[in-house]
Amino acid sequence: MKDQINYELRNLKLPEDFRQTILHRDAKPRKKTGWYAAAVLLFCVVSSTTVWAGYTFYNSIYVNETKLPPLQPMEKKTVSKLLVTPDELGDYTKDYTDYQDLCEELGIALLDSDLSKDNPYMRITRKTDNCHWNEIIITDYMIGDIPKLTKVDANKGSYYTFQPGKVYGSPVDLSITILHTEEQLASYSFDYLGYFEYVETYHSKQGYRVNLIQEAAGEDICDRDLEFKPGCRAVFVADGIQYRLTGHVTIDTMKEIVDSLHY
Repeated sequence: MKDQINYELRNLKLPEDFRQTILHRDAKPRKKTGWYAAAVLLFCVVSSTTVWAGYTFYNSIYVNETKLPPLQPMEKKTVSKLLVTPDELGDYTKDYTDYQDLCEELGIALLDSDLSKDNPYMRITRKTDNCHWNEIIITDYMIGDIPKLTKVDANKGSYYTFQPGKVYGSPVDLSITILHTEEQLASYSFDYLGYFEYVETYHSKQGYRVNLIQEAAGEDICDRDLEFKPGCRAVFVADGIQYRLTGHVTIDTMKEIVDSLHY
């Protein structure tokens, strides 16, 4: 029950347009240093710190301003422009129902998993400025053993409520960040603020360095609900593109999810 409440609050309190705005801010280049914080539900923010080795920028991951071990470097990528009408901020947005359609429009291959196949609940949104960055948000990317999801229509769009499974306490979401300019490579970093703690860095089956982060659950919650699974996050870079997986699963399950990704 706690998992379901936490997951629903995240989706209800952060409508899609607000979440996309925060992520858009994360990736936009800035001339001044500083924090852009989303205080609602401990969302991620961006700092301007960069680690530079030769001509390669190692974009840093932080937890509460503590830098985690470095991942593989992000790289400048070229993708097809999104041919839609821009919004009032000058950004371009499109929703997809099929992951492969997204890849075909981008013109590049992205990692995918057989664990996400035949999932009718997946929702995909691509947002870009058609110059510096592309941000892809895939909600309910994997549903695992969750027995039931129910669609709810709201003013800001639809979302799903669910019954937690024994392995998946919530669906697993996937975010993908693609950068296109050296300016972006020099300024992009990620900081998890709030009740988060770094767990470990491990090498996946494919050879990616993966930072694992977990929400710190109070002992009282764990004592009341022995099946409660704190939110878990995996962050890694594959072939210059950053992937972030988020869901209420155990560390071991998250590792299995990362290891299942392939081209």
